Amino acid sequence: MIHLCVIEIILKVLLTFVGNLNKNVIDPIQSILDSFHRNPNKCPISSTFFVHDIHTEYCLVQRLFDNQNEIAMTTSSNK
Repeated sequence: MIHLCVIEIILKVLLTFVGNLNKNVIDPIQSILDSFHRNPNKCPISSTFFVHDIHTEYCLVQRLFDNQNEIAMTTSSNK
């Protein structure tokens, strides 16, 4: 049996967001993705954003992408 300490195990927190990305939702999202929140071995939280085209502010999409998040486009019906 292998015995590993928590700091020796790679841990990741992954989040998925589906919807419009605009000024009404960015503050709560950024508070979750804040660099203060990390796992025991200091890896940051990363997210995948499935963004609807309607009512999305693309400067916010670019900011999240620049901070190592994944971005994908989806339709409002998620089809």
